[in-house]
Order: sequence, then C-alpha cells, then structure tokens
Amino acid sequence: MNFKNILAVLLFFACAFPYISLIDTPFDTQPYALMLSTLIVILFFFAEKQVRVSRYIVLYGFFALYATLIFMFSHPSLDGIRSLVGYVSVFVIAFGSYLTFKYVKSRTLNIVIISWFLFGLIQLVISKDFGSSILPRLSTSESRGITSLAVEPSFYSIMCLFFFLYNDYFKSAGKLSNKKYWFNNSLLIIQIFISQAAIGVMILVFYLVLRAVSKGEFFKAFASILGVFTTLTFFIWIVLSNHSLLTTRAGSLIYMTVHDPMYIINNDGSVTDRLAHILISFISIFHNFGLGFGFGTWTENAFEEIGKNYSFIVELSSVNLTLGGRVMSGWGTVLYELGIIGLLFIIIYFFIIMRGYKKTKGKMKQFILYSGVTIAFIMMNAVPISLPIFCYSIGFLAYIGNNYYQEEKQLETSQ
Repeated sequence: MNFKNILAVLLFFACAFPYISLIDTPFDTQPYALMLSTLIVILFFFAEKQVRVSRYIVLYGFFALYATLIFMFSHPSLDGIRSLVGYVSVFVIAFGSYLTFKYVKSRTLNIVIISWFLFGLIQLVISKDFGSSILPRLSTSESRGITSLAVEPSFYSIMCLFFFLYNDYFKSAGKLSNKKYWFNNSLLIIQIFISQAAIGVMILVFYLVLRAVSKGEFFKAFASILGVFTTLTFFIWIVLSNHSLLTTRAGSLIYMTVHDPMYIINNDGSVTDRLAHILISFISIFHNFGLGFGFGTWTENAFEEIGKNYSFIVELSSVNLTLGGRVMSGWGTVLYELGIIGLLFIIIYFFIIMRGYKKTKGKMKQFILYSGVTIAFIMMNAVPISLPIFCYSIGFLAYIGNNYYQEEKQLETSQ
C-alpha cells in the first residue's frame, strides 16, 4: 500500500467518523478531515507533475475566498468561524476526495459500517453513554434514540444514509458482492430504526423510492413503499403495545400522530422549529437586496424575517423557534448567509450531478441521479455544509462525472 492509498483511507475514515474528538474543541464536527485534506492537496501538488480537478470544485474555491472576505468584515464570533470553516471545507475536502477516492476500496466502507453498528448496539444493549469519552458531546436521554459515534440520534441516521449511497456505488461499480451489499444494507436499516430519528426514516423512504424510479423499476418503487409502510406499521404496533416504548419521545410522537395527524406540525417543537428554519432561510433570499445577511446574524435577524413572511411561518415560529446562532438547514444556511451568491453555490452542486449523469452509463448513470438528489434532500435539513461526509461526497460525485471510466481503466492497468 503506497502513500496515496494510505492517505485515501485516512481521509475516508476522517469523513466517516467526523465527531470523534481526540482533543477538546468547541465544535461538534472535528477538523481532522479538513486538516488531512489540506495536507493531501499540498502533497499531490508536490508529488504529481500535473494535478487535475473538476472545474466545479475550483468554483467552490472562489466561494471559500468570498466567505473569507465576508468573515474579515464581520464581527468576530464562534458562529462566524463555523460558517467560514463550512465553505472552506466544501472546497478543500471535495478537492481531497476528488484526488483520492479512486484508491478507496469497499472493505474500507465495510469497516466503517460495522464500527458504527457495534457502537450503536452496545449503547442499545448496555449503556447509552458508551463512547461518550471520545465525543465532544452526546445528546440523548432515556426517551430518545441512541447516537453511536454521532452527537445526536438524527446525525446518526444521517451518517447511515450517506453510507447507503457509498454502498450502492461499490455495488454499481461491481466492487461489492451481493452478499456484502445486502449485509451492509441490513446493518444500516437497523441503525436508522434504533436511532429513533424521524428524519432518518423519512429520507430513507425518499431514497428507496427515488432509487427504484430512477432505474425505471416502478414495481420496485411500489414494493419499496409497501415494504416501508408495512415495516413502519409493524413498528408502530409494537410501540403502541409496549408501555416502556410508549413513554419514549418516538413513542409519544407516534401515539399523538395516530390520534391527530396534524399534531407534529402544530405542536411538536422540534419539527416546527426545523421547518420554520428551512422556510425562513429560503425566503430570506428575497430580502436585503438578495445580498444575504452574512455570518453569525441569525439570532439578531430571525424574528425580523418572520415578520416579513407568511402567516403560516408565523404560526410555526410561535410553537417553537430556536435562535442558537445557526440555521437548521444546510442549503438554507447558504441562502441566508450569501443570498443570490448562495443560490449559485447550490446550482453548481446540481451541475456536478448533471455532468455526471451525462458522462456516465448504465448503473452508474442511475446512481449519479438518485444519490445526487438524495444528498440534496438531506441538505435541506439540519445538516451543516461543514459535515465532512457531505464535502467528501461533492468531490466523489465530481470524480465519477469527470473521469470514472478512464481513471478506473488506468488504475487496473497499473496494478
């Protein structure tokens, strides 16, 4: 194994375990993936005669520079640092991913999935606090799901959803056997359910249906919906029949939703909070002349933005609206902070998907479509753009679209 293979595996691990903290930092997401990506980019420039990268990743470099300028003229704050790190991470980690992903093997993903599963299983069976010593925080309780190697149940499920996509890639590329593919999928589905995160189940359904439809398999799409519906029905029946499960957060939400389907939107603070953040941040692009509101200003501007918006958003905000300094939406953050420029940030992402769809064939073409759209849907939610696995996925998708077939053929010839 040469140094490129080692660096590739280390970067993938750093992005797949973004919350593991070796030292105390004020952030949930640790900086190791960003630091390692920076090292990789520098080493490749010194070691290679010519370093090629997608033009779209280069464009994200301009966003990193633009974000740096905004930060320099902003009031210094921890939230501002988080925002700046997010835009820099998208560029640098995507660059590192683009250069190294071809050296990552399916067994690396297998190790990642099994590791997350084992930590989750131990937390489920023995103690929910297991692993807390290597995490910056662990936000759970007796009434919430487990977190495994994430800081919250919802982030646990989000990480599993990204792993689903990489598992699909290795299968589509013929680098993973059917047995290992379904074994990994089974572990991931189990983990999403034991995390008890509604957002994970919702995106899982979206992903399964979209994958079937993109393959033109409408029967499988219907079967996926039916299968998930049957599983959920069985799960709900178990929860409603068990008093100890009924007292958990997931159990209480299920009980109230069954009796009043609009309960979650009208009464659950967490759901209304996230939905309000998405709507307010997206509509904010039409205010402040489309220039955005800069970094670390959500707390001071959120209520003013609510007053400019529709009554539905006002009603949502009246149930619950947190002003913790950041927007609980990846795309929403970009639009709120950068305005029209932020819209270009999102458009570039979709150009990467479009190019990949145009340049690939067969199963890989289908994969590019449903994986790209699934990630876009994930980023509508409370997932920061600084999340390393998201940044890594941008470079990964750009790599497939630019030179998947050519690079793979060259790699096989050289081995």
